[in-house]
Amino acid sequence: MKKLYAMPEPKFQDLSETEVVNLFDYHLEAPAEWEHIAVYMTKQSRLHGEKPIHIFKDEAYGPEAYRIEIGTDAITVKTGGENGMRYAIYMLMQATYRTLPTGVIEDYPDMAMRGYQLNLRGPLRYTPIETLCSMVRACGRAKINTVLIEYDTSFDHGEYQPNDPFVLTKEEHRQLLEAAKAEGIEVIPLIQTYGHLNFLLSQPSLAYLREEQDLPDQLCPLHPDALRFSKSLIDMYIDAHPDIRYLHIGGDETRQLGKCPKCAEFVKEHGKGGLYTHFVNQLIDYVCSKGVTPLVYDDMICAHPEAMKDLDRRAVIVYWDYWTTSDPSPLLVARGGHEWAIVRDKASWDDTDFAGLPDMQREIFRSFGKPTDILGGGLNPEYLERYLPYLGDQVPRYFKAFPYIEYYKDQGFRVIAMPTSLGNTDNYLAAPNQARFTANIRTFAERSVEANITGMITSAWFPFPEAAYPFGITLAGMY
Repeated sequence: MKKLYAMPEPKFQDLSETEVVNLFDYHLEAPAEWEHIAVYMTKQSRLHGEKPIHIFKDEAYGPEAYRIEIGTDAITVKTGGENGMRYAIYMLMQATYRTLPTGVIEDYPDMAMRGYQLNLRGPLRYTPIETLCSMVRACGRAKINTVLIEYDTSFDHGEYQPNDPFVLTKEEHRQLLEAAKAEGIEVIPLIQTYGHLNFLLSQPSLAYLREEQDLPDQLCPLHPDALRFSKSLIDMYIDAHPDIRYLHIGGDETRQLGKCPKCAEFVKEHGKGGLYTHFVNQLIDYVCSKGVTPLVYDDMICAHPEAMKDLDRRAVIVYWDYWTTSDPSPLLVARGGHEWAIVRDKASWDDTDFAGLPDMQREIFRSFGKPTDILGGGLNPEYLERYLPYLGDQVPRYFKAFPYIEYYKDQGFRVIAMPTSLGNTDNYLAAPNQARFTANIRTFAERSVEANITGMITSAWFPFPEAAYPFGITLAGMY
C-alpha cells in the first residue's frame, strides 16, 4: 500500500501502489448550499479538469469527518459538514505527488476545538495583512479550526490607543476575519483585562489605574475606574467580531495582587485568590451578559486555591504548561506549591546524571527543574493536600502529565489545553527548540483526548518572525 506523506496523517488509508490519476484532471461538484465553498476551494486547489469530484453531504459522518474514494473516472467525498469538505480537498492536495493513487482515505478529528495562537505582540504586528491572512490559511490546511488572536496595540483601542503606526485598519481587520471564515476557522480574540496591560497602562493618561505606580503591567482591581475600563475593552472586542462565541479575557500572571494599600487590606481578609475572583467574576458575568463565553487562564487560580472556590463556573479555564513533554513526567509544574513552580525530586534524580531520560528532557531539567524534596517539605502541605490525588501513582519520581486537567474538571469547569510552539526563549542552534515544543504539543494533545476536554489551543509567545510559525501550526493540527 502506498504511504501518504500527509500532515495531519489520515486515520485510514487504503491506496493502490500502481494505479494513479492526475488530480488536476478533476473539478469540484458540491451541493448547492456548499457551492460558495466549492468556489473558494477551486481557487485554492486550481482544480479545473473534466472529471468530477462529487461532494455528498452524509450525516453518517461528523461535520469535520470525511471519506474519499478515488477512482479513475470520478472521486467521491462523503462528509457531514463544510469543514469536512474543506479538509477532504486539502487531503487530496497533500496526497498528490505528481500523481494521486486510487483508493480510499478516511479521517476525523480527535477533539472538537483545535486551535493556534496568532500573537501580534511581537514581529507579526509589522507583517503585511496578506501575510497574516496567509498564516490563517495555513491553519486551515493543517485542519486547525480555531485561531486565538492577541492583538495588543495592533487593535485600535479608541481613546486608550497609544501612538502606534502599526494598527490594523478596519479594512485589514475585515480581511483577516474573512480569511478565517473562508477556511471554516473560528476566531477567538484575546484582550488582557487584568495583567499584561503594559501596552495600555504604560501611557501617562492611564497610569492612575496601575496596581503599582512604577509598574505598568497590572490593573488595580479595586480602583473605582478599573471595571469600567475593562468592560469598555470587552465591548470594543465583541463589537469588532460579529460572529463571536468566545472571548479570552486573559488573567494570567497577575503577580502584583495586593500591592496597593487598598488591595493589601482586601487580601488580609480574603486572600490573593479572593481579590482575583472579586474582579474576574465581574468580568465573567459581563461577558456572559453579552451572550459570549469567557476564557480565563488557569495559573493564578491554580496557585491561589481560594480563587477556585468562588470562580464563576461559566468561564472556561485555559490550562497552560510549556515544560511537560512526556506522560508520566519527571517534572512537576507546582503552581502554588513552591516559590519556583517547576520542580523535580532531588532524591530521585542525580543532579549530574539523569539516566534514562531523552536528551531533550535532560536539558529541560538543567534549565528549568529545581531540585526539591517533593514529599519531605519541598512543597507546601496545602498544595499536596489539594493536588496529590491528581499527581499519579509514581510520585515523587514521576508525575501524571498535566494533572490539573482532572482537578479542574472535578471542580466543575470546562478546560482548554495550551501547549506552546514558541516559548520560554528556548532555542536550539538559534532556532526555536522544536524537539521540546513538539513533545509538549503531542503529550498535551494525547492527554486532552484522553480526558475529553473542550479542546486545545497551541500558543506562540516569543518574538520570532512569521518564518518560525508554519511548523508549529502543522504540529498543532497534526497532534
